[in-house]
Order: sequence, then C-alpha cells, then structure tokens
Amino acid sequence: MIIEGARQADKSTLATRLAGDHAVVVNLDDEQTRLAAVANQVGFVAQAGPRRASRW
Repeated sequence: MIIEGARQADKSTLATRLAGDHAVVVNLDDEQTRLAAVANQVGFVAQAGPRRASRW
C-alpha cells in the first residue's frame, strides 16, 4: 500500500493502524531507507519477509 499526502497529515499513523501487527511500515522520508529502496527494489521488499494477505 502507498499512502501519499501532505507532511504531518498522520499518514504513518494511518498506515500503522491499517496494517496491524503483520506488516512492516516503512517511511521513505529517511534518506538511507529511501536510497536502499531505490538501489534494490526487489531486495528492499524481500527483506520484510513473507506476509499473509489481510482482508478489510
């Protein structure tokens, strides 16, 4: 899931609440995190490990 919007609009809070305990929430505002994601997209996603699908 991607949540975009203005700064300080509670996007991280929303993502954490929607994702629950079975997800990894990543904030790409952190420069090193963003650089890692850009450098190796597949590896970046794979590092989170297997996840199960959630139904809302």
